[in-house]
Amino acid sequence: MEVRKLSLTARLGRFLFRYRQVAGLLGFVLVALTGRPGPETLLNGLVLVLPGLLLRFWTAGYIGRESRNPEISATRLVVSGPYRYFRHPLYLGNFALVAGVVVGFHPPVWSALVVLFGYLLIYGLISRAEAEILALACPQTESPGFSLREALAEWQTWLVTAVAFGFAGMKWLIFLRR
Repeated sequence: MEVRKLSLTARLGRFLFRYRQVAGLLGFVLVALTGRPGPETLLNGLVLVLPGLLLRFWTAGYIGRESRNPEISATRLVVSGPYRYFRHPLYLGNFALVAGVVVGFHPPVWSALVVLFGYLLIYGLISRAEAEILALACPQTESPGFSLREALAEWQTWLVTAVAFGFAGMKWLIFLRR
């Protein structure tokens, strides 16, 4: 597909898609350095993190490993499972994870807003790019069934989230506990 056919917004979203992990790491570092986690904030964060992980698991069972490609691409446009209810369920699950980690770390309001609005801006542009690219590449829709094998590929997200919360818990235990 020619990049020139995409709108400027979609080209920017396509670029951001390639570097979304870097943006996520920078956001994590910001809340980790400025946050003051505690047992209550960690429990409150889990209220968002757990549904986010479950939504990502459910979505991965329908979309499969294509969601882990370094470029926006697809061989099919999935319209079953969570895609029956949300246009971008993976990104909705990601937002719940990000919001849960922010709540868990309990950073200052400015830090939380930078991360949450940054997420919304970046993934808004990515979803715009994805919509344009998939409209050109996938004229047909498909309604696959749930695949546990594909959903289990989400173990990486579960691990990263557990490490993030473990880091918050250790920060509280070592530096902030009174």
